[in-house]
Amino acid sequence: MKNILNKPIYIAPYNDISIQVQEYLNKYYKDMIFCEFLDKSRREVQIEEKNPTIIIASPNYYKEISNNLTIKYHAAHIEFIYAIILDKHKIYFTDSSYIYSLYCILLKLLIFTKSLLNTFKKYLNKSKKYLYQNNYFLPKFILKYQGRKELKKEKASVEKEAIEDEWLKKNKNSHKGKRCFILATGPSLNKINLEKIKDEFTIGVNGIYKIAQEINLDHYIYVSNWYWKHHVEGIQNVPCKRRFLPLELRTELDSKIDTSWINILRPKYYSKLGYPLTVPSSFSKKPQKFFSAGGSVVYLALQLAYHLGFNEIIILGLDHNYKKDDYNSKKHGGYVYDAAQGDKAHFDKNYIPVGTKYHVDLDAMENGYKIAKKIFENDNRRILNASPDTKLNIFEKIEYDRLF
Repeated sequence: MKNILNKPIYIAPYNDISIQVQEYLNKYYKDMIFCEFLDKSRREVQIEEKNPTIIIASPNYYKEISNNLTIKYHAAHIEFIYAIILDKHKIYFTDSSYIYSLYCILLKLLIFTKSLLNTFKKYLNKSKKYLYQNNYFLPKFILKYQGRKELKKEKASVEKEAIEDEWLKKNKNSHKGKRCFILATGPSLNKINLEKIKDEFTIGVNGIYKIAQEINLDHYIYVSNWYWKHHVEGIQNVPCKRRFLPLELRTELDSKIDTSWINILRPKYYSKLGYPLTVPSSFSKKPQKFFSAGGSVVYLALQLAYHLGFNEIIILGLDHNYKKDDYNSKKHGGYVYDAAQGDKAHFDKNYIPVGTKYHVDLDAMENGYKIAKKIFENDNRRILNASPDTKLNIFEKIEYDRLF
């Protein structure tokens, strides 16, 4: 633990654990300069150093202690180190509050299972005595748990800060028991007679604005952070009853058409500890507060349809027929699609400009479809895929003409 040698060290608070830590340091780190215990029950300590190092030895109150010390010694830049007590003869130190929080959680779980803490000990024993945040060796289940915790916290934060959309709030289950068609943008749309759905309830995404009048489109939903740049006028003037667009694009896409400016929980691919996370992270049942994004805008359309109460969803244009020969480089479980020779992945050849490269995350798409399928089935609803020649096998397939 070279970074605390020959440096003034403080330990907080003053308790049995901190005394044990001091004894351990005196025994194994004789070049360490111990200054004082910091505790509100003891005499006031003046820290003269500009960059003091404070070791926290309190699993139950470490957050409160570190916050109080930061406020109290605000003029100084404090380096916090956390003591992990495995037994009387083994103590580890980390500058990562994330690792320490996991250790504290395991201590609380100890009353239920000792195996968790033993596993933690096993992996710490294989690692260095000082655990740097970007140089650690932890069991996979701990990293996975921490990732889920981060996602849960982020979701709660978005939900808490979001202003509810009044239209979505008012229209929850307004179409309960009915069916609707979600139109994706695959080339198979050109193989079916769209006249048949003019009197059906429809939700379209992205480039569907091009045929919105033809199908008498009801709702239009969009989420991409790049597609709109080539289609501003089309998205602004899409002929439909209501649009659902990201709040952050209000300035760019505002128009006279009735619109719900929605909050988006964007996908997160890695935790703060660098562990890969599953995308999408959730299926929002409160779209009046936020939609959960990841993989495809069709996933958001399914969240909208679920919220409105539709019992049967039929998806069109969901071909999922991406050819790997067209992919240049892998990215987050998908690929970067290069439309150098024109766009063959959509119903309209002018869907995107020739030569445009864009991210196609097949893993996230399929994960989202699986999540949605489970959500609908658990509520005795179903999702059907009526796209001719579709390569997606997650949803039940049905011939388009059999629906009428």
